[in-house]
Amino acid sequence: MAIEHNYITAELSNRQMMKALELFPIYKEKDGEMVLEGYRPRTVPTPELAREVVATREKINRHYGGIEVRSEEEIDALCRADHEFELMGLDLRSQPFEKDGMTGLRSVTGEVLVPPMPGVSFPERYSPFSHMRFAPIECDGKMAIVALDGSGRLCCDFVYDRIFCHPGTPFFVCERDGKAMMLSVK
Repeated sequence: MAIEHNYITAELSNRQMMKALELFPIYKEKDGEMVLEGYRPRTVPTPELAREVVATREKINRHYGGIEVRSEEEIDALCRADHEFELMGLDLRSQPFEKDGMTGLRSVTGEVLVPPMPGVSFPERYSPFSHMRFAPIECDGKMAIVALDGSGRLCCDFVYDRIFCHPGTPFFVCERDGKAMMLSVK
């Protein structure tokens, strides 16, 4: 169930940030300083490697969040492993996939977030650390919001011209007929 909130907002878009996440910066040492040399596309890891990265980062987060206490040696080893994962330039965002001519969305660890549906695309992709439960979905030039629980449940009709997640909130900024509004999804 989606609830519209009338809301006038500056034009915000995560799409530029999402596009930047597709590239991995390459630094080289020059005259004792690290200098940006260029960018290369991030690599989509195997589901096994992605699960290892996610498990490592979750252990680090639980330690620093005070949920699990780990020894200094364990944390050092986890942080070194995480640093090595970061140097790999992995793309940990959800990935669209096709089956029988339909498109679905899968987490980088292989879990189906949205089963294959006809004629849809996913304009935004999320990392497993964003804890997003819903995502924009596009069909025939109109957008809606779909649950990321594997059900394919649409939370609203395909009536919006643009939808993107409002950063740091559970709300989506939606645009329809030139009017911007906030949409909260339950």
